[in-house]
Amino acid sequence: MNSTDPHRALSSPRAWLAASCLLVVGLVAPTLTLALDPEPPLPRRPDAPALALPGPHNVGVTTLRLTHPDQIDPLNGLADGEAPPRYDRELTVELWYPARCCPDSVAVYEDVLGSGPGNPARPLRPFRFQGPATRNASPDERAGPAPLVVLSHGFPGSRVLMSYLGEHLASHGYLVAAIDHTHSTHQDRDEFASTLYHRPRDIVFVIDELLEGRYRGERLAFADPERTAVIGYSMGGYGALVAAGAGVAPAVANGRFVPHGAMTKLAEDALDADPRIRAVVALAPWGAPAALSAAGVAAASAGAESLWQPSAFTGITAPVLYVAGDADPISGYQGGVRWLWEQTHGGAPVKLLTYHQARHNVAPTPPPLASRAYPREFAHYAEPVWDIERLNDLNRHFITAFLARHLREDVSMEAYLRPWRNGANPAPQGFAPGTALGFSLERR
Repeated sequence: MNSTDPHRALSSPRAWLAASCLLVVGLVAPTLTLALDPEPPLPRRPDAPALALPGPHNVGVTTLRLTHPDQIDPLNGLADGEAPPRYDRELTVELWYPARCCPDSVAVYEDVLGSGPGNPARPLRPFRFQGPATRNASPDERAGPAPLVVLSHGFPGSRVLMSYLGEHLASHGYLVAAIDHTHSTHQDRDEFASTLYHRPRDIVFVIDELLEGRYRGERLAFADPERTAVIGYSMGGYGALVAAGAGVAPAVANGRFVPHGAMTKLAEDALDADPRIRAVVALAPWGAPAALSAAGVAAASAGAESLWQPSAFTGITAPVLYVAGDADPISGYQGGVRWLWEQTHGGAPVKLLTYHQARHNVAPTPPPLASRAYPREFAHYAEPVWDIERLNDLNRHFITAFLARHLREDVSMEAYLRPWRNGANPAPQGFAPGTALGFSLERR
């Protein structure tokens, strides 16, 4: 049969799903009715590096609803001289954990394409996809004491934007909590002021709730309360750095990101470094001079006119792994993520993993099939040069090594994290010959 025969072209389940997706999505009105069958998980690439392979544990997943009471509301009021209004802030958290059963099960996740309600250029279009986890499975306490890892998405994003990483780390014995940051998700995006103020506070609150609150006695009884990591992407990277001790210079943001000059007031409620945070992974973190310049904020000099001050990074005493594309137009590279790496000198190891010719999308899951009918939504996930599955595998590999080294003090992981220049020989630990291309790893 000719390879262009349409019946043969649609003979595989994934090809049929893709064709059905293109037909159905074009007919879906911008409502929150789920109209698509869940997309199946992709098979793992055969050239994945060693630590990108699943760990020894089955994976469970559950959804938690948390309430952070009496929080400042930067979206209402906050004019000069006013007391800021307050509200109870609702947060949804996806929790992955080592589980006792069901190695071949899949979990269904829900998300939407789009960028907040009422946006005609990017209306909300729901989709579902699957991942290798079991919904509400019994936890496997034998994996304890298990470090907690908090995942913080970009702006906008969702708690399942890095589901591949949550599932993977849970299979290696971690408890992984991914936050839906209210006013910052695909579904409820609002003004940037809320994200700028609440992001690090959400992270610390979730750590408090899971390690010391009511959930400690449920699925988290075997958590290690002294060993926590935060992994943040874009604005999540900003939040992770602030929670770990970086200070913010609010003057640049006044009037541009937060109305009425209110950022000064908000910054008075500063966060101290959380001593439980023993490792930070910042993927394309936002806030350096190049990032503000790209957002239309004039910067007179790198040291004085960024969201950060150089001295702010002396407060970070936890090891940090920065991950960046050197063609990132949003967070920037030179004057952006690389600048942040150069400023971070609190005494702990600081590494920079660079994906050459990658732009900003170094962290998300592969583009959902639903996005292929909408170029702007596809571009929210995809990279023009890199295969996202390959980036996912590299993230799994290096982040697994980094967390094992600094949360579990496994010195054997140093072999996987030694500095390496793109194209050098021999290949880094864990890579088959000829597969360690397109990236470099530096450390200070």
